[in-house]
Amino acid sequence: LGLPSTPVLQPNYPNPFNSKATVRYSLDFASEINLNVFNMSGKKILEVEKRQMQPGSYTVDFDCSELASGTYIARLESLGRLSETKLILVK
Repeated sequence: LGLPSTPVLQPNYPNPFNSKATVRYSLDFASEINLNVFNMSGKKILEVEKRQMQPGSYTVDFDCSELASGTYIARLESLGRLSETKLILVK
């Protein structure tokens, strides 16, 4: 299996989760990535990662303990391309 032709953000685990989540993503090209969490109204509420990355597969853990229970969207942006997954936070 090769690398994907677009950035791929896998569903977080566990999901639903309680305060901490892990997501996996894959990149096909070296690029700056932005991995953010948005509320259902589209407002960015958490910046998880913003940095230059090489092609490959990555795992990132992040803390949502300051957020209220609910549904959120994790969005990975790379070279103007987007990949999203739904996060369900249950406290």
